[in-house]
Amino acid sequence: MVTSRKAEVRATSKADHSPSAVVEALRQQLGEIGDAPRVYIAFSGGGDSLALLHAAAALADELPPLAAIHVHHGLQAQADAWVEHCREVCAALSVPLQVEYVHVDPTSVGVEAAARNARYRAFEQVLEPGAVLLAAHHLDDQVETFLLRALRGSGSRGLAGIPVQRPLGRARLLRPFLSLSRAELRRYLAAHDLRWVEDPSNFGVDADRNYLRNEILPKLQQRFAGARAGLAVAALQAREDSDLLDALAAMDMERCEQDGCLRVAAIASLNEPRRRNLLRYWIRQADLEPPGRARLARLDDLLDAGEDRLPVLEWSHGSVRRYRGLLYLLPPLPAPPSADTVLRWTATKPLALPLGMLELEAAQSGRGLAWEEGAVLEVRFRRGGERLRLAGAAHSRPLKKLLQERGMPPWERLYLPLLYVNGELAAVPGVGVTAGHTAATDQVGFDLHWRRVVPSGRIC
Repeated sequence: MVTSRKAEVRATSKADHSPSAVVEALRQQLGEIGDAPRVYIAFSGGGDSLALLHAAAALADELPPLAAIHVHHGLQAQADAWVEHCREVCAALSVPLQVEYVHVDPTSVGVEAAARNARYRAFEQVLEPGAVLLAAHHLDDQVETFLLRALRGSGSRGLAGIPVQRPLGRARLLRPFLSLSRAELRRYLAAHDLRWVEDPSNFGVDADRNYLRNEILPKLQQRFAGARAGLAVAALQAREDSDLLDALAAMDMERCEQDGCLRVAAIASLNEPRRRNLLRYWIRQADLEPPGRARLARLDDLLDAGEDRLPVLEWSHGSVRRYRGLLYLLPPLPAPPSADTVLRWTATKPLALPLGMLELEAAQSGRGLAWEEGAVLEVRFRRGGERLRLAGAAHSRPLKKLLQERGMPPWERLYLPLLYVNGELAAVPGVGVTAGHTAATDQVGFDLHWRRVVPSGRIC
């Protein structure tokens, strides 16, 4: 049932009431908010976010410019009415409101996760650099998250639950109410005679979180008076444990890292728990989601494989590959270009490729690649059997052999761009320029660079 009523909200000044725990919890975060250009409230119209919005309005003189964001998911028949309710509330509090309409596709991850993903994508698009988004997650949300993740077999990082703050696109997300219970927020709402909307799905038990909230936690609290508080403390302890594990992984990373890769021999010297901990840390540092415990247990297959093998550990978010004593971390790779692909290139600006960018950089006269005016430049990809006679070499050599000598991993060779000038192979990035296409002593030449995309999204 929806308890959506007309908003009976008024902007309460600090003189109207004594400081509450809710207002004080927000005031304690002023230092974290700092000099943000704007503070946004994630405002659903529900009770928790209304308490946050009202408290922020009470502290408006102490905050940067304030605004609210409401995300319209379109999942409930009352969604349009909730927008109007939010408009009335924000108007009464003199807080600008921005409404974002999103499409929720639950086919792959379920309705709840899909709605959350769509909501945070909308936040990232709206928030300007340096802005702060305040969300009203509270102690009960933390406890529910702890239980959900414990039931799913999460480690200490997952059990740590909801962080107080984290990056959100170009902005930051801050949760000032994680130490407050839902009951404390409800008392605040009652003290100020505030009205809010209720999503009818909150009262069901179909979603796992709602089942814990409406069925399991009340029974736990009835049997164990300190259940919520105890679970919240466990989440805090898990946060400390997670931080310690990250510190250990950072130390192991210093010993094992080489040019962004991990040295197999160094990893092999660690015991199994430290190996798994290091691998998770390494993957997260690249902004990728680590694989589950069962798949991560296959790490030993990579470490024990013979030197002539090219083992790979793959999961939905990426892969770890071994080559010449190193582990490489890669995001999901696009399909390799066809050997029949031909791309015309003017060379006046970088050329986007399936695995990065191709670009030219001016070299000193008498070195690098050169071509006559009006020449046709094309980028092609390996068919196999290519041979090159590099500038200064007496004989041609197979491209495959040259790539092996330069240590290019086999999977990168599938994407390697080859530059042809007037139909002749003229240059291969990372290998060199062929004889007959090198700049003369009085001619400006160019160095050819293939900037591959690495997991963090940078070009290198």
